[in-house]
Amino acid sequence: MLDLARRWLFPIACLGCGGADVALCDTCAPGPDEVIDLDLGDLTVRALAPYEGLWRRAIVAFKGGERAYADAFAGLLRARFPFDGSVVPVTTTRRRVATRGFDQAVEIALRFAGADAIDVLRKRWGPAQHG
Repeated sequence: MLDLARRWLFPIACLGCGGADVALCDTCAPGPDEVIDLDLGDLTVRALAPYEGLWRRAIVAFKGGERAYADAFAGLLRARFPFDGSVVPVTTTRRRVATRGFDQAVEIALRFAGADAIDVLRKRWGPAQHG
């Protein structure tokens, strides 16, 4: 009931085209051809899309508290990166968690992997990342 009231008071619309009831529609969401693979020696890291344009706006909106994007991001992850194993989110700092009220990496990992998401990493102090 609470979710229904929230959606009525704060309707979700696609950040790109304004389509109703979806944070990022299939047309506006990054396509499979935008996936980026980064080779870090023994580790390959994959990103859904370059951090620019609409994708950047969606990430910034999510970090700013628009949690509707978490489900959209998790759905894209499941579609692009099927997995068999555990997912370990790269957490943000305690200060950012306190400011935002949530850790965006953990939120997405839980929606993406459910019980297979393992929140074990902790960040030490260091310079802020941008971009």
